Amino acid sequence: MIDLTHQNGVAILSWNLTGQPMNVLNDESIAAFGQALEAALTDDRVRGLVITSARREFIAGADLKKILTLNTAPPAQMLALSQGVHGLLRRLETCGRPVVAALNGTALGGGLEVALACHYRVVLNAPGSVLGLPEVTLGLMPGWGGTQRLPRLLGLAKALPLLLTGTRLSPRQACELGLADALADTPEALLQAAFAFIDAHPAASQPYDAPGYGFPEQQQLNTILQEARQQLAQAPQQSPAPMAILDCLAESLPQPVDAGLHTEARYFTQLATSREAAHIIKTMFFGMNEAGRGIGRPADVPRQQVNGVVFREENQATATLTKRLAQAGIGSGNANATLASVEDNVFLFQEEYENQPVTLFFQPDIQQSKVVEIVQNGAADTTIALAVDFVRQLRNIPLLVWGGSFLDRCRQAGEGATGDEKFRRQAQEAMQAENEGMIKSRTAADVASVLVLGFPAATGGIFSFGQEAGS
Repeated sequence: MIDLTHQNGVAILSWNLTGQPMNVLNDESIAAFGQALEAALTDDRVRGLVITSARREFIAGADLKKILTLNTAPPAQMLALSQGVHGLLRRLETCGRPVVAALNGTALGGGLEVALACHYRVVLNAPGSVLGLPEVTLGLMPGWGGTQRLPRLLGLAKALPLLLTGTRLSPRQACELGLADALADTPEALLQAAFAFIDAHPAASQPYDAPGYGFPEQQQLNTILQEARQQLAQAPQQSPAPMAILDCLAESLPQPVDAGLHTEARYFTQLATSREAAHIIKTMFFGMNEAGRGIGRPADVPRQQVNGVVFREENQATATLTKRLAQAGIGSGNANATLASVEDNVFLFQEEYENQPVTLFFQPDIQQSKVVEIVQNGAADTTIALAVDFVRQLRNIPLLVWGGSFLDRCRQAGEGATGDEKFRRQAQEAMQAENEGMIKSRTAADVASVLVLGFPAATGGIFSFGQEAGS
């Protein structure tokens, strides 16, 4: 799980969770990391440490299943989780020996927080790798030191966008911002840079652990945070997380780092045990992943690709869709599907050798679609499956429906109303549509309602909202 090797007096701790799709921070991996760390630090021959990964990614983040499990448990359990990792990472960064994060791939959330606790970060310039703290997009905030280390290392002005928006950076962008200290072009150069830092800094420490340290932007802190609050107030927020992050920063940054970490743990616990966070994680992470695979797709039909399409006629709608298809690498050659324009955002989709088409509703429109409804119309399973695979090629969420557009029906039900009253009417209509057999997957409908109808992610979507509202 954590491979511990030694080279020239340096302990190399490589994350290697072979039983998981990715390296994640969960109970087992955190415990294993702690054991490997203690083994390295109690070895007098070790003069420095390198934290890296034996897999393509560094660490993809925390195990959100664990967060959901603790969401309804006594808050003390969530607090203990945060404080436990805090203690582990403080042990790492105050060990008296140089510690380097050799980021060979993506480092998100808790994975980046591990890297921030290291004295030096070198990142491999690998295509597709990203670094960031996306917790806010899930109704959470960094709970393993991100709100404390990031502003103290980068400065508040650079840290705020990462904390409040969950922005993901490429390796080069991370270096330009100062989030990473060096960029390596090869895995060999990655380790060479790590060893070079250890050689040159035998007693590395964090700047905020220096005697007499005070937060450099203390005098401007209230002004910067007030401006950030005003900017947040100008647009509706999906969850309480952004404001909670600002409140945490205001209270914690004037404190010494250990006290600041305790403050972070308290704010993190409040968010992570909230109903809003549970809704967002269930719908916009687990639900989004499940819906993106095509809930309801005929399971006995092999996955396939649309190689090319033929339009029965040409108009403005087909011209717009042609551009979308080109972006997805779908042309007109070797066509195995036919599309016929019905309305601006509605097409008939037909498999090459099948007579009965399905109807595709691009929501909200062809150019900006995030969801495509697939009205099955009694079509063959092979046609339905190919339509789902086609929508996935466009990087949209496929929503299987019967009889017409579920989203248009719910949208019309909310006309003339605003706010919660609009959402209540739409949720009532969704329940009725479900009773009529128009929609079978509440999970996919919840995701689609957030992406298309404007339901706040913190409500969990149209069916989750309806359940809590008593619709």
